[in-house]
Amino acid sequence: MGCYFNIYSFGSTFEHIFPTSVEYNEKTMEEALKKVEKMEDDLGGTEILRPLEHIYSQPCIPKQPRQLFVFTDGEVGNTKEVTGLVKKNAGSHRCFSFGIGEGASSALINGMAKEGGGHAQFITGTDRMQPKVMQSLRFALQPAVEDISVSWDLPKGVTTTILSPPITAIFQGQRSLIYAQLARQSSEATDGCVTVKYSLAGHPSQNQLHFNLKHAEDSG
Repeated sequence: MGCYFNIYSFGSTFEHIFPTSVEYNEKTMEEALKKVEKMEDDLGGTEILRPLEHIYSQPCIPKQPRQLFVFTDGEVGNTKEVTGLVKKNAGSHRCFSFGIGEGASSALINGMAKEGGGHAQFITGTDRMQPKVMQSLRFALQPAVEDISVSWDLPKGVTTTILSPPITAIFQGQRSLIYAQLARQSSEATDGCVTVKYSLAGHPSQNQLHFNLKHAEDSG
């Protein structure tokens, strides 16, 4: 309860149940179930890139980290492009992938989970889907680091340029890197500090890193 959701079906084209994600409750669940029961395998081949682009184009709901579950029984001809798109958006979501049957591409399933900081599952033979989906769902429901901000305390005359995209959420088990370029026109002071503020499970926290801008001695 309190989560938002939407369901996409995809093939050569794609469709979605709701125009945008809706809050999960008894009414929306019943509406989604009715539409899912009417779904048929009638959308053609496996084209994942376009629905992913549409999902990523939707703004994230504040304080609702995006969790993406992808189920497919096929493979695509643009695996690198798909995994690259997942990686590009890894700072704002987590991707769980599921390969169903022997025809699912392991490169696609593993690649999406790896680049999206999620978990890959393969469902073949007599495997039951429910326990594997529930295992990934438990991972997804673990609290994430949110409301991330980065501030710099630099000597006068020193400027900073952030080179990496802003991080909106960090999920359990993930590591995020922040790249910045510091430029100094004129300043005798060399000590600086960067502060990262964030919220975890509703509790605000912060970490500080002090550093020195003095050039290391040339060791030859």
